[in-house]
Amino acid sequence: MIRTLLALGVLVIGTALAERETKAEESSGYKCTIKHTLELGDDGSPRPHSSAEAFRNMEFIVDRTSGRLLGDISSQWWRKHEILDRGSDQQSYKVIYITEPTVHVNLLQVQEFQVEAIIKPFLLVNDTDIHTGTCTALH
Repeated sequence: MIRTLLALGVLVIGTALAERETKAEESSGYKCTIKHTLELGDDGSPRPHSSAEAFRNMEFIVDRTSGRLLGDISSQWWRKHEILDRGSDQQSYKVIYITEPTVHVNLLQVQEFQVEAIIKPFLLVNDTDIHTGTCTALH
């Protein structure tokens, strides 16, 4: 009986330590860089954004825990945000941002499911602007 309890205790402690190490290895956020920017054309097709060069190489940081966005592309008007999916080996990390009082909706997706890749592609739809680029994990 004592051996069983001892073995169970070792198993519980080992599992807790393994979970703690896994959580420590997870990134606390992403540092993202815009590479390309498109806008919605009058015919419904994407076209190069009139200010594409101004957006190129803009950087922003996403706090994976809160979903908060900081940096060049963030807005003081984005009053609400919600993490829709924390990402996994099958899903992208997804956050929606909403402005008030005039409603604008922005969606960020980082391809978290590319677990082997250090650099992860992202898509940020900001009203009818489409930004794409890459993110690296912050620890």
